[in-house]
Amino acid sequence: MAADLDAWSVDANEAVTVSIAEQIFGYQNLRIDLRFAAHDLRPHVDISYGRKFKPVGDTAALDLMATLKNYLPPLAFERGFDGAVLNDSRASDWTPPGERVHVYERGGHVFETWAAPLSDPAMKALVDNIQILVLFFIEGAVFINLDDVDWTLDRWRVYLVYKKDKAPPTPTASPYSFVGYATTYRFYKFAKSLPSRLRISQFLILPKYQRGGHGSALYQTIQRQVLADATIAELTVEDPSEEFDKLRDVNDFKLLRPAFERADIRFDGAALDALSRVERSRIGTVPTAKLLPLATLRQLRTDLKIAPRQFARQTEMFLLSKIKFSHRQSGGANMATLRVKGPRAANPDDRAYYWWRALLKQRILRKNKDQLTQLPMDERIAHIEDTARGQEDEYEGMLLIYALQDAKAEEHRAEAAAAPSTTARKRKQPAHPLLTLAQPTLNGGHLVGGQHLLLAQPAHHAPTHLHVGPVHRHHLDDPHDVAPQEIHVRLVPALFDVDVGVLVQKRFEDARVQVLVHVAVLEYDENFIRTSNGSAIVAGLLTLAAVVNKRPTTADSLLHAPTNFIACVRSAKTAQGIQKSVANFDKYKVTTLQNENVEGVKRADVIILGCKPYMISGILSAEGMREALAGKLLISICAGVTAEQIEEILLPDGGDVAANPPCRVVRAMPNTAAVLRESMTVIADPTPPLSAKHSSMVDWIFSQIGRVVHLPPANMDVCTALCGASPAFLALCLDGLADGALAMGLPRAEAQLMAAQTMRGAAALALAGEHPAIIRDKISTPGGCTIGGLLVLEEAAVRGSIARAIREATEIATEIGKGRTGVNGTRVARR
Repeated sequence: MAADLDAWSVDANEAVTVSIAEQIFGYQNLRIDLRFAAHDLRPHVDISYGRKFKPVGDTAALDLMATLKNYLPPLAFERGFDGAVLNDSRASDWTPPGERVHVYERGGHVFETWAAPLSDPAMKALVDNIQILVLFFIEGAVFINLDDVDWTLDRWRVYLVYKKDKAPPTPTASPYSFVGYATTYRFYKFAKSLPSRLRISQFLILPKYQRGGHGSALYQTIQRQVLADATIAELTVEDPSEEFDKLRDVNDFKLLRPAFERADIRFDGAALDALSRVERSRIGTVPTAKLLPLATLRQLRTDLKIAPRQFARQTEMFLLSKIKFSHRQSGGANMATLRVKGPRAANPDDRAYYWWRALLKQRILRKNKDQLTQLPMDERIAHIEDTARGQEDEYEGMLLIYALQDAKAEEHRAEAAAAPSTTARKRKQPAHPLLTLAQPTLNGGHLVGGQHLLLAQPAHHAPTHLHVGPVHRHHLDDPHDVAPQEIHVRLVPALFDVDVGVLVQKRFEDARVQVLVHVAVLEYDENFIRTSNGSAIVAGLLTLAAVVNKRPTTADSLLHAPTNFIACVRSAKTAQGIQKSVANFDKYKVTTLQNENVEGVKRADVIILGCKPYMISGILSAEGMREALAGKLLISICAGVTAEQIEEILLPDGGDVAANPPCRVVRAMPNTAAVLRESMTVIADPTPPLSAKHSSMVDWIFSQIGRVVHLPPANMDVCTALCGASPAFLALCLDGLADGALAMGLPRAEAQLMAAQTMRGAAALALAGEHPAIIRDKISTPGGCTIGGLLVLEEAAVRGSIARAIREATEIATEIGKGRTGVNGTRVARR
């Protein structure tokens, strides 16, 4: 019997047009089509199935009609839907209910926003037709009670977004097609007082139109209405989703940033200087009143009607944007040093960043005080630190989105100024595997993944199938505005002086721009592709381009991952190995050139020189190389070789490097962890300093694959040993830890995992500011196993041997940089 019952169960995801984590019992080959007329959203439900389960006692098939009647108006179950829609004589004259409050254009199409209270009968009927959509698209949503008294319905105001065709396909067709809607509710601050608060309750843009800027247009329309209404004191949002939070943050920042700029909101420089002379132990709480103009901020919040928590977050984001990127954690700031020096740091940006983090943590503590006070102090600090880091990463991402939108708007303004009479650029329709734009008959069509919504449009206005289930973010491009395509824009002049190709990939209010910087990596050989930092850098940047950025950049560094890589190799076998190693990154072009270094440099904007030091002279002395490098950026990751040595190779006999530099050379030393974006890179500060665009480019590239530190060139050899060679030393230690555990009975895999995670945890403690001696002392208890093990290591002079290994590697790096080979044997012989 159980087997028979299972045969009558079907997966709701295959049967219904949305994802539901339930089973519908009693049907085979079940299909439920929910359709709406595109203009007035008249609904219709059609149910079909192959077989229906015959009742056995109390066990019967689910009554689908009775269930759906709880969520759809009676109109949805009437027969003759197709004929009624196709023969609707009023469609051509139909307009959305209420008043038109906004008109805008996207991709050559006109869109209108209409608004009316729910007490309007036409608006009430339309909302009744589509309320079921909020259950499909908005988690935890509930229906609005449309049978409430009129004075309550009058507090609800509904905003509708429609696309309006300039010329309907037939005279009887409606030019309007539904795009999305939002509902707002006005409630009073106090029972009998004005003004009131306005709360956005529901907010929905249909999947077809997502990633097209319609969400921002609707939110901004509501925002303008609020600012113009003297009876509204504040705009709030009811339980926003993560995606809506992003939309809200970017648009609120667009409103607030000019106001912050006009009011000159920043940390008080005199207060920062005064606090730098005070012992940190004497500063009991964050002196917010001294650091910021609180009265001005309160007035701005009142004038712009932003909710208190949202205003605090926007203020924090703006203050973060005023701190130089290289002095922030995402830009590679030295957090250990910052924690030690705190408000007494020498650099004003470091001091500002210290106090910015303190303000952020103070707000987190106040918001979560009840829960945090129940934790031990060390756990409390760790929770606050983790939350602050997550919030800062979110701000960095929002700043990047805002900067990219700002750059795109500037491009449009420049284009309009240059050619005011030109029409909007036509864009290609995408061939998208998961968003099918079909033109079937009303009863047919293509199903996308078993989930679709059919919007029926009257009088030969072909309907469109839409994917409406839970979809990954990168599957929701706007069909009128995506097609990844190449356009040309002028980016921030401080970073680029030339037009560069940009690949635009639309996101939900989140346009991520990838600068088409060609990076050539010179002189691969079989050993190099297996082990070099150059290949690790490329792999790390490709990984960055392929996934969501963990450490977003901002307007201070408006570059994104290079999308073209040119690997210069010497053999066909190595070329094949490279293509195999990057096969998973098919969106990003990797070209291999065999024995064509000069050609590779000609095509590139940035050149990463990663080869054996003794090979440099031959590579850079090749005919045409100097001319190919002219005006470009050469990043050397070669051990021991100085920038001056490289410039001398490129310089004609008797030339002056300072007066006639062949190209700008900067020396950097990453390590192989770049492939996982966990590298430690040291950049040698060149003399004279790099230009702003080149400096930003170098900082950005290496900060995206790990942490970055700037040091004088004289320190580079020891950095080569510490950052470049020591991963091998640590691997030896890791192997020893795992072997010891293996000898005591642990399986190899678990032993290695535990040892690696333990090393990672110890490193995290050190990066958080703990001195290694303190970490060691905290773990060592009288008569315990830790002190016993430490004494064994001390007896074997492990610490001294590790220090000696760094010194030895430093000396060898220096010798290798002079072009010497067999250096290790020479060093041993000298002893």
